[in-house]
Amino acid sequence: MNGGGKRGARAPIIAVLALASSCSAETPQLAPSSPPALADPAVARGAAPAERGETAVGAEPAPAVTDPAPFGKVYSVRYISWVWAPRDPEKPRGKWVKLGFIRTGYGVPLREPELAPPRGTCRKGYYAVEPRGFVCADGTTTQDANHPVVRAMQGAGKDLLADDPSAVFPYHYAFSIGAPMYDRLPTQEQHRLVMMRFRERPLKLGDWARGFQDLADAGPIEPNGPMPDFLAEGGKSPLAGDNLVRKNLPHGSMVSYSRAFEADGRVWLVTPDLTVVPADRVRPYRPSTFQGVELGKLELPLAWARKQPRDLYRILAGEAEPSGEQLSPEAPIELSGEEQKVHGDRYVKTRDGRWLRHDHVRIARRVKPPSAIQGERTWIYLSLIEYTLVAYRGATPVYATLHAPGRGGTHRGKGSVRNYTTPLGAFPLNWKERWGTMSPDPGAPTSFWISDVMWTQYFKQPYALHGAYWHESFGERMSAGCPNLAPRDARWLFDFSEPKLPDGWQGISPAPGAESTLIVLGS
Repeated sequence: MNGGGKRGARAPIIAVLALASSCSAETPQLAPSSPPALADPAVARGAAPAERGETAVGAEPAPAVTDPAPFGKVYSVRYISWVWAPRDPEKPRGKWVKLGFIRTGYGVPLREPELAPPRGTCRKGYYAVEPRGFVCADGTTTQDANHPVVRAMQGAGKDLLADDPSAVFPYHYAFSIGAPMYDRLPTQEQHRLVMMRFRERPLKLGDWARGFQDLADAGPIEPNGPMPDFLAEGGKSPLAGDNLVRKNLPHGSMVSYSRAFEADGRVWLVTPDLTVVPADRVRPYRPSTFQGVELGKLELPLAWARKQPRDLYRILAGEAEPSGEQLSPEAPIELSGEEQKVHGDRYVKTRDGRWLRHDHVRIARRVKPPSAIQGERTWIYLSLIEYTLVAYRGATPVYATLHAPGRGGTHRGKGSVRNYTTPLGAFPLNWKERWGTMSPDPGAPTSFWISDVMWTQYFKQPYALHGAYWHESFGERMSAGCPNLAPRDARWLFDFSEPKLPDGWQGISPAPGAESTLIVLGS
């Protein structure tokens, strides 16, 4: 939504942040180990070797299948499980820093079968995890793939990438008009009484919520699966407290879910923190379709139409005349670099000889690498005048798109998140995570939050690049500070940037002393 944050150099803020810069993070998590393999039924009934998949005489032997987790996995089951590493690899007994984290209900493969020795407050010892780092064997972790939290999260609470690792959207999303978040299914009478706290027709939201409903639909949410096992026969969430309602989902907040099911004539949503929300109290978002372009066949400079289709012109005898064709906002066009003024209006020429009014387009141009860029180091340049973004590998531009910066303009120095501004300057990427909840609230969010904002990359806390699933006004000032990206662009840039996120990890910071992708925000 806006800008993000961390506590200290390596610890992301967990679901906090000033609203003017709400790029924050939630709790860490990952994926569980596979269930034990069952006996081959073909072997059990005495099938012939060919039927059992054995190699026939003279045939090529089948390649060996490597177990991705030969020592099992460690799972996070409560709050957050940090991945730690020595600040100096040559001094493992020295200071340790937070390298990443695991999200609740998810798991990471182990590197070693035994625990590493305890240190500090981690008294039982550490799990050595792939591909590096250590996770404390404490109350937040388990090796049990059948732990109730793990089973529930990998069932009704799992993200959409579990079935499609290339997916852009980790969850389905919806805009709240005010709803309870239950720890178990209420009876009809309980739900009726709880709903007396909520307005039937919520009040109109202020400017702080600009764009929040742009992609929200009024249509109903259809069931996509059965009731979760943990709710059957009056059961409750494995993360539940003692109350029926864990908390309220305020009007204007956003919720994520993967499972929608029907019970007692009503559709319910299961959130990633394993609460249950009535679907008729939210408005589902339709997925954003905008995406930038990989460069190669197309070359900079490129122009995108602003907000709507824009006329292409011919310039003849000092006059600009519409050609009858228009440039769509979804696809950019190559420019020649030539410009011309006609009756005080500035026009830019396309590579095929047509013209566009400069104020009708956003233009991505090539810029020189900063002095900090050596060799093939990756960096990302954001123009805070044109609202365009270009990703580079060394001096070579490889991707271009639009972004939506803070609607308050720009600032240098510390700035103020309350002014909805985006900072100018060059900043190494210092934390990235797959998705996390953003909120202005200190600690656990209560007054307002945006659930599971995807593909988040912090560069100057509380600011970050991140996907925005609630609007498509890219190329315009829109956010409360963070440069908003189309979800597809955010996923591409997340995979492009350094450091890479290891399988199963939810978040990562650069290893001590390692270079990361440089984020440059200029004019």
